[in-house]
This record gives sequence, structure tokens and C-alpha cells, in this order.
Amino acid sequence: MHYSLIFTVTIAVLVSYTSSFSIPHPFENLCEFLKYVEKDQHEALESLTQKAAVLGRAAIEILPKNSSFEEYIKRDLDSVNNTQGFDQMIDFLNRFESSYNRYILGNLSLESQPTLRLLYNNWDSESSNIIENSNSNISARFDEMRNKPSENWSIVKQEYSSASNVYMYRRDYDGHPFFGRYLYSDKSKYYCDE
Repeated sequence: MHYSLIFTVTIAVLVSYTSSFSIPHPFENLCEFLKYVEKDQHEALESLTQKAAVLGRAAIEILPKNSSFEEYIKRDLDSVNNTQGFDQMIDFLNRFESSYNRYILGNLSLESQPTLRLLYNNWDSESSNIIENSNSNISARFDEMRNKPSENWSIVKQEYSSASNVYMYRRDYDGHPFFGRYLYSDKSKYYCDE
């Protein structure tokens, strides 16, 4: 009885002592990187969404009242400030670009309005710059993370490099949903939320 009490007390002391030291997360570098990418993506998508909303409102001012574009996109423009989810922003951007092309750029009766084309070209150029900056930031951060020493890097290097390359070589924001799914599955796979 005496020995079992000493044993129990010793174990309790050791457990409390060792739990006071933080054990490093085995995939700390990767989780840190995933968190950075998620934040960067969200900021880029917010910026793209806001710029699309500005373009949409400017186009509505130029177009005749109750135009097809206005009717189609007005609901989306009204909700853009409340649309902060990753997937919702992607959906908005895809619908917006499609409807702008369909109802404005593809509308022959609006050819006499070169301002609408100019506004779109400026938006397209700014959007490309935002995506390019986001990609270069993520790529630089990825290289930095890859060069950090980590016992577990070899485990994820091939898998992660493949997904990163797919993401980096996409041509527009349509690539975001794929990488978003990869991000969320990886955060779970590597226990990043724990």
C-alpha cells in the first residue's frame, strides 16, 4: 500500500511537471504556413470582391435604367458587404464576371459605350495584380517554410509541393476553391487546429 501511494504521487508529479513544458507541434512550420496562406487568400478575395462591386456600381450608373445587368447583379451587389465567406466570395466573383461579359461586353447595343469596356479592362488588370501579388507572397512564404529545418518535412514535401504548384499555376481566382479545399483538408490532416 505504501509503495503504491508513493508510485501514484510520483507519477502525478511527473505528469504535472512534463505537462508544464510545451511540446512542439510536429507540423508547426506547415500549420504556420497554412494559416498564413488562408489569411492571404481571404484578404485577396475581399479586395477582388470589393473592386468588382465598385465596377458593378459604376457600370449600373452608365447603363440605361433597369438594364439586364442591373437586374441580374443588383441583388449580389447589395449582399457583397455581408458576403465574407470564402466560397461566397468566389461564387460572387464568378457570377459577376459572367454577367458582366454576357450583359455588357457581349451586348452589341452597348458598343457605343467604350467606357464600360475600359472600366472592365482596368478591373481585370487590377485583379490580375492582386492575384499576382498574393501568389508571390505565398510562394516566397512557401520557400521560406520549405527551407526551415523540420523532421516531418519529408513526409509532406511531395504532397504539398504538388498542390502548391497546382495553386500557383492557376490563371485566375477559379483556382482558389481547389486550394481552399486542400487547405482545409490539410489543416485537419496535420492537426493544425489543435
